[in-house]
Amino acid sequence: MDRSAVNYNLIGDKSNVIDGHAPTDGKLVPVGLSFTEAANPAAGVYSSVADMSKWVQAQLNSGKYGENLEKQLFSERQHREMWTPQTLTGTGKGDYNTHFKAYGLGWFLSDVNGYLEVTHTGGLLGIVSQVTMIPELDLGIIVLTNQQSGA
Repeated sequence: MDRSAVNYNLIGDKSNVIDGHAPTDGKLVPVGLSFTEAANPAAGVYSSVADMSKWVQAQLNSGKYGENLEKQLFSERQHREMWTPQTLTGTGKGDYNTHFKAYGLGWFLSDVNGYLEVTHTGGLLGIVSQVTMIPELDLGIIVLTNQQSGA
């Protein structure tokens, strides 16, 4: 993952970095970088779709990565714990035949039509992202935007 950084100031080549946009008077306008270093632990990761795809593939492969999945970023035990409900956030039948919602370790968890859904969002002024995985389908969806409306 060579196109990711945990802080805007750590991005080497800024020639292909987005500017956030927000709706103003019915138009999207650039809002620039309107957050401070204090936001970095919660929302400071900058990445590309290519790098995020590597991260999602490692998640779907229980921490394994590399050409033949020969490397291990985190153990299968740690992976199960990340995707185990730690805090219940909702019950009862909801959209998409969902019966539970919970928070694991860094991931929102729910069931969607009988499948586990693992997701997390991110966002700051003018920037919204979402990663959604359905492990049983080996499916990962990454959405990165440079605007905040329509999250």
